[in-house]
Amino acid sequence: MDHPAVQQAVTFAMPHEKLGEEIAAAVVLREAHNPGDTGSGGSRG
Repeated sequence: MDHPAVQQAVTFAMPHEKLGEEIAAAVVLREAHNPGDTGSGGSRG
């Protein structure tokens, strides 16, 4: 997957008390992009 505002992204497992593990993510945005940017008019989600 690719998004113009994203420089790097990684997903990893984190401990979860009831489920054992859950998914977490870390995202690094490119300069001049804000967390609310959707790129070229696309939708989020």
